[in-house]
Amino acid sequence: MKALPNWSNSKAVKATRVASMKLAKALEGGNPLPSEPTVLAEFSRRFLSWLDNARLEAKTKTYYRDGWRLLKATAIVGMRLDQITNESAERLEFSGSPSNANCALKA
Repeated sequence: MKALPNWSNSKAVKATRVASMKLAKALEGGNPLPSEPTVLAEFSRRFLSWLDNARLEAKTKTYYRDGWRLLKATAIVGMRLDQITNESAERLEFSGSPSNANCALKA
């Protein structure tokens, strides 16, 4: 007679247990999903904080900060992250050379 597989040790069961524990932990602190999607201006605080602590060359950090400086002068700064599309990014206009637009769009 063939033995039944030990399902309690399967990867799927372990993954489900881990996911359940993580969900329970997230729910202890309240709703893990924000009630409203974040706007770019709010996200920038997290991005700039990450940038301050990132192990990047000084020139790279300056490039990203300059990109944000250019972006924050546009209407896109008030848009929700889930609403920003390629089309909305392509419609942005920046003063100066085309490299300014590249810098802003890479930030």
